[in-house]
Amino acid sequence: MSIANIEASAPLPKSARSTVLDWTFSRMFRGLIYNQVWEDPLVDLEALALGPDHRVVSIGSAGCNALAYLFADVKRVDSVDINAAHRALFTLKRTALERVPDWTTFYRLFGTGQSPENVRVYDAHLAAHLPDPVRAYWSGRGMTGERRIGMFRSGFYHHGLLHRFIGLTHKLAKLKGCHPARLVEASSMEEQARLFASDVAPVFSTKLTRAFARSHLSLFALGIPPAQYDRLEEGAGGNLSDLLIKRIERLACDFPIADNPFAWQVFARRYGPADGKAIPFYLEPRIHDVIQPRAGRVNLHATPLTDYLAAQPAGSIHRFVLLDAQDWMSPADVAALWREIGRTAHPEDARVLFRTAGPANPFHWLPEDLRRKWTARDDLTPAFTAADRTALYNGVHLIERHQ
Repeated sequence: MSIANIEASAPLPKSARSTVLDWTFSRMFRGLIYNQVWEDPLVDLEALALGPDHRVVSIGSAGCNALAYLFADVKRVDSVDINAAHRALFTLKRTALERVPDWTTFYRLFGTGQSPENVRVYDAHLAAHLPDPVRAYWSGRGMTGERRIGMFRSGFYHHGLLHRFIGLTHKLAKLKGCHPARLVEASSMEEQARLFASDVAPVFSTKLTRAFARSHLSLFALGIPPAQYDRLEEGAGGNLSDLLIKRIERLACDFPIADNPFAWQVFARRYGPADGKAIPFYLEPRIHDVIQPRAGRVNLHATPLTDYLAAQPAGSIHRFVLLDAQDWMSPADVAALWREIGRTAHPEDARVLFRTAGPANPFHWLPEDLRRKWTARDDLTPAFTAADRTALYNGVHLIERHQ
C-alpha cells in the first residue's frame, strides 16, 4: 500500500465493538500477562543507535529490553507501565541486577525461574530493597494461597496469562500426538521446517484453533486487546487464523532455533542452554557484567506514557520506544501522544521506534503539523521486521527527527 493510500485510510474504531470486550480485557490485563518482553532487543539496539548521552523513554512491560539498553551505556532509561504486575516484575529484575551476588544467581532467577533457592535469594537479598508496593506484590499471596514469589520456585515461565495459554496449546498438541518441544532439538533450518510440519502445524490447522483465532475473547489470552485484534484482522484480509499460522511458522522456521529465545519459550516453555544464544540478551553472562553497574540508571514510573511525557521538559528525550501501544489507541490518543513526543524530543537527535500488528504505519495518519519535523524510515521497515526474532509483528517502524 502506498503512502498516499495509507494516509487516506486512517483507522476508525469499529462501531459494532462491544464495550463488554473492552471491559473484559481491562480486567484481565490487571494481572501478569507477559513474563518477558516480546520485542527483539537486538533489533531495538540496531534501530535506536544508542549512545552515552542519550535519555530513553520506553514502555516497560517485563523490563528485558530496558535493561538491554544499558549495554549501550545510555545516560538514563525511563520506563512507564500502568500494569502493577509488570511493574513489580520489572522492579524485581532491576533490583536483582543490582543486588544478587553473581550472574549464576541472577540467571537462576530469570533464566531458569524454577528453584527453591530463588525464594531464599528473594528473602535474603531482595525483599528489603524493594519499594513497598512491589514487596507487597511478591510477598503477597495469590489465588493458590502461596506467596507470589513462589512462582520462581514452581516455574516462573509456566505462570502469567500468555504462558498459561502456551501451556494449553501444548496440551492440545499432545492430544493430537504432536510434540512442539521437539523443534528445539533441530540441528538445521531444514530440520526445523520438517518438525514444524509434523509437530506444530497440525495443532493450528484444527477447527478448534481456527475458531479460537476468530474470537476476541480467546485472543485476550495472548494479550491482544479488541483494538489490536481489529488491526490484525485488517492486515489478514479477514482470514486471521491463516495469519496466525504464518507467524507461528515464521517463528519456527525463519531463524536458527539455537539463537532464538522467543521460539524456545513458545515451543519448549523454557530458554535454551545458559551458555548459548537462546536466552534473553540481558541474561547473557557477558552482557550481565556490563549492565550490572549501570542498573541504577533505569527508572520505572506508574503512569501512562502521554501523561509522563507531558511532565517532561521540552527537548529532553533522545529515544522513544512505544512497543505496539499505538495499536491499542484511538486516532485522537495517538495524535496526543505524538504531540508530546514532538515537544519533548531532542531537536537534533531523536528517534521513535514502535511495532504494529497490521501492515500500516500509524505515523502516516497523523496531522501534517505533527509529522513536519519527522521522517518515517519506511525503507528500513522490511529489514527490521524480518530481523525481529519474535515473528509477531507485521511492521517494525523507525521515525527520525530532522531539522
